[in-house]
Amino acid sequence: MTRIRNLALYSFRELMGMLVVRITLTAAALLPLAAWIFSEFFLMELTKVQLDVMTAGSYLLGMVLILIAVVPMLGADIGGRLCYFYLVPPVSRNEYVLGRFLGAALLLLLLFAVLLAGSETLITVALEYAPADRRHGIDWETGLLIAGTACYQSMTLLAAVFFIAAWATGFAELLLFSIAACALFWIMPPVLEAMKNPFLMEGVPAWIVALVHGIAWLLPEMNAGQFILAELHGQATDYTMLLLHFLGHLGYVLIMLMACLLIFARRDL
Repeated sequence: MTRIRNLALYSFRELMGMLVVRITLTAAALLPLAAWIFSEFFLMELTKVQLDVMTAGSYLLGMVLILIAVVPMLGADIGGRLCYFYLVPPVSRNEYVLGRFLGAALLLLLLFAVLLAGSETLITVALEYAPADRRHGIDWETGLLIAGTACYQSMTLLAAVFFIAAWATGFAELLLFSIAACALFWIMPPVLEAMKNPFLMEGVPAWIVALVHGIAWLLPEMNAGQFILAELHGQATDYTMLLLHFLGHLGYVLIMLMACLLIFARRDL
């Protein structure tokens, strides 16, 4: 455990040393200001617009941070053979993977702590100055819901990237498949929603429908936005469904990590 902890802290410091990481964290800190400026283009529902921007920005920054920081780090480890510097006795391959993953997870937690502070700042201003009929039932839990759902969905993306790194041969391959995974994760929910429309599905072959649903079963449900949307419209949050959604992502992270450990332990470096 000590070796995993030390490698995790070293990985966190390595990531924090990247300029792109510091720029991303700065962007996260300035996101509430950007949300406030953007909301000035609207005449009504300013608080809802601000929190919509915070929600979209949280998801985007989490994905961007993984692609521009974690992927290059793993690409250098695998493609540049830098992993040999860490894989010296008594450090095992499993300890290396877990240490690297926990270090990247710490960075994501820091990012979403900054985003949580920004969301709660906007909510504080809204509760203090916005008229009661324009708050849409928004309360302190809304900021936690925005940052929390974005955080655990980004952790799922992170686990998928580590799974890809376990068999990728270098940075280019890792980046290509990581971008493809992110695209599939985020495109699939609206595609499945569109497939519920009989008019749109008219004339679509049955085998395509079966193929899309089969792919969807292999991917996590990146649709936590439905809970945030309900919250922003003053509707009651279904915490049972939210818990099940979280547990689904937790299971996906564990499966991806176990597959990563099994593959990386047997690959030829």
